[in-house]
Amino acid sequence: MSLILLTILFLFNILVMNVMLFFPLRILRSLYPSPWLFIIAFGLVFVWCFGDD
Repeated sequence: MSLILLTILFLFNILVMNVMLFFPLRILRSLYPSPWLFIIAFGLVFVWCFGDD
């Protein structure tokens, strides 16, 4: 159950990453030194919130 949940979150994270790279890349550059920092932090939040199961 947990493995399925983590797989869905991983695929969702890839989808969000692609959307963020294609659409608001300029906005992320103005907010953060690199958009990858926000993407990595977003992934870590998902792992931290749902990795306990």
